[in-house]
Amino acid sequence: MSTAQQTQAELPPHVQLIQMVSGYWISKIIYAAAKLGLADHLADGPKTADELAGPTGTHAQSLHRLMRTLGGLGVLTSADDRTYSLTPMGEALKTGAPGSARS
Repeated sequence: MSTAQQTQAELPPHVQLIQMVSGYWISKIIYAAAKLGLADHLADGPKTADELAGPTGTHAQSLHRLMRTLGGLGVLTSADDRTYSLTPMGEALKTGAPGSARS
């Protein structure tokens, strides 16, 4: 048994379950970012959710929450003026990026 499997098996069942659910949530968040093409919209530089709501066909406040969550996951980074930009991980969501996760 690998060290990762041993460590996982040693966790209490409720913690294992929370990790599984969190993985699902994270995958849905990243899927939403890819589906909206956020990385492509941010390729030219930082933008606010208000600026991206029109091009993505989304509600600005909801998009801001999504982008804030992506910031917490390390996909985006935010500035004090509520603009968001891509991190190296976020770059992998751009269309045509080497090894693009968007495909």
